[in-house]
Amino acid sequence: MSQVLSAYINLYRMNMEQALQQFKLGAGLTSEQIEEALEQQLFELKNEVLTKYMVPTLLVKKLTSLLQLAEAETLLLNKVQTETYEHGLVGPYHSQTLFMEAYEKEVSALKLLTTQTASFNNMLCVIDEWIDMQEHYMTMFKEQFNEFSEALPEEANSREIINTGALLMGLKAGELDTNMIWSIERELARISKLQNIH
Repeated sequence: MSQVLSAYINLYRMNMEQALQQFKLGAGLTSEQIEEALEQQLFELKNEVLTKYMVPTLLVKKLTSLLQLAEAETLLLNKVQTETYEHGLVGPYHSQTLFMEAYEKEVSALKLLTTQTASFNNMLCVIDEWIDMQEHYMTMFKEQFNEFSEALPEEANSREIINTGALLMGLKAGELDTNMIWSIERELARISKLQNIH
């Protein structure tokens, strides 16, 4: 569990008016209208997470703002629905193929969890798992592909993850073409760039 998430319990307490402001809602709404508005905003958040899941630094920022939304949701709906999740990308993996298969499996599982999440409180746990899983992935990727050299830092975009599905297919076929080798080198540089941000 991240420090941001563990600090949730110590977050300041807001009143009903502040809770409505968190979701840009006015006073005088029925509980059904509030619930519908929250469901719509949660749907939008899920879509955003699914397009940015590969960048832990972006998700940490999202998690910080989500703490307030989760508290507002609890106050407005008078219920807390929180579950905990734990990714399975732990290793050790004895080949690059096994590692990439495990990673693809975890991405699919977390995408499914994201789409099925029914509350902002649960999204806290899901995003926390995305962050943890991606940090494990970055460390393991560098270990698994350490025979490749990193590209120059300016050639790596921190938001552009390697096409892991294509990489897995190449590994299974027993051949990595020049483009895929270049992608691995850029991914190593991207990971180093992100790890240096911490």
